[in-house]
Amino acid sequence: MNVSSQVKKWGLILLPALLAVFFQLSPSPAWIEQKLHAAQVARQAQQPAALARTLNALAAVQPWRSGMWLELAELAQERGDLTAAVNAYQQAGQWGRLSNDQRLALGRALVQVGQPDEALQVWGAQARMAGADEQAYAEIVSLNRALGRLPAARQAAREWKHTWPLSPVALYQAGILDLLDQTQEARRDLEECRRLDEDFAGRVNTLLEAYPEQGGEDAYAYLKAGRALADLGEWDLAAEAFRTSLALEPAYAEAWALLGESRQQLGQDGYPQLQQALELNPRSTLVQVLAALYWRRQGQPERALAYLRQAVTAEPEEPVWQIEMGNTFDNMGDSRLALQYYQKAVALRPRDPVYWRLLAEFSASHGIQLHDVGLPAARQVLALAPAQAESYDLMGSVLLQLNDPLGAERFLHQALRKDAELAAVHLHLGQLYLNTGNMDLAYIHLKKAVSLTIQDPASGYLADRLLVHYFPGSG
Repeated sequence: MNVSSQVKKWGLILLPALLAVFFQLSPSPAWIEQKLHAAQVARQAQQPAALARTLNALAAVQPWRSGMWLELAELAQERGDLTAAVNAYQQAGQWGRLSNDQRLALGRALVQVGQPDEALQVWGAQARMAGADEQAYAEIVSLNRALGRLPAARQAAREWKHTWPLSPVALYQAGILDLLDQTQEARRDLEECRRLDEDFAGRVNTLLEAYPEQGGEDAYAYLKAGRALADLGEWDLAAEAFRTSLALEPAYAEAWALLGESRQQLGQDGYPQLQQALELNPRSTLVQVLAALYWRRQGQPERALAYLRQAVTAEPEEPVWQIEMGNTFDNMGDSRLALQYYQKAVALRPRDPVYWRLLAEFSASHGIQLHDVGLPAARQVLALAPAQAESYDLMGSVLLQLNDPLGAERFLHQALRKDAELAAVHLHLGQLYLNTGNMDLAYIHLKKAVSLTIQDPASGYLADRLLVHYFPGSG
């Protein structure tokens, strides 16, 4: 008997036994129906733990149900088990095609479990798919920048711009990532971004005013550019500008101090750079203020005050130092004295809406003298900057704090008419409707705020937390 015949013989002998084992292990249709019914009951009763147990039991015997894995992924995310969420998304992807939002969620979960390279692979594949939206590129650029991989971020931003040439966000990212090289293409990208979306005008103008038209070997020019980037919160690029400034002028105390500040903002140790700045020029007001900020973050506000007082003595007409004095006393637990320093800043610049806004926001966030200080300050902002949606949003948020939902709603909708894409307005409307029990409208505005996270991460994050709390499983 040849080998082939022996295989056939043993196959015929073992087949009945194998089939018996298969049917014995395979759950009955009744068991499947019972589990599906139990899952539906758990959903309706909003019992996520019971639902997860039931779905896991079903997925073990019917892994091809990709929708089940997706539901398990959402449940895992809600309870904070990101490793389980990653596994569930990957299982779903093996048995079906993930949507754009699901791939984005998988990538974010991979980042949170410490697998950024895997996240970049997921988003990279997504970005090149037909029908993908541009958010995958946004995630790739953002993650590479967070990892300090600026060349990779630049390359991704260029691909993003070429794939989505009319996207203001793509043009902005490509422009700022290339602008340190002082290329004309970078300036054109930023100018086109400003033309396509006037909301970027302020940011673009700040950058283009700070950067020289032509390249040069000027340490101050790079320091000025770095400060412009820092003012816009682009700390990784600001740090690169300050390093370039120091390469041209190694004894530049202010550049050392600003590099230290950039490193702190990026979650790194900036003290050695600050110490170098103090050794080079301890009398520099900028160095003193940055030293104060450092010690305040270290939980030593008394030490910070010593530096701030020197700065205030040197520049008594500078309102920013008054604001920092206020912040320091606030850290020390004396919010009422802190409020007085905010009022001093306003007195120094009574026609500048920025300081009135800071005063109103401080009063509202601390619940201090809302009627006597916060509300009049918000009115001043509205009088000085009536064309800005943010002014109406501020008034609405203060009225919300004062338990005036009708007045708050009126001003927030005025803000919305001026700028329907302002994340903070949608967040505040979501909070207002949560307070008044209009859950449908609250959900709509919170979801909108989350969709605008790339423009306003703080508002988007808070809106997302409120969605998770009040609308579990709605993502």
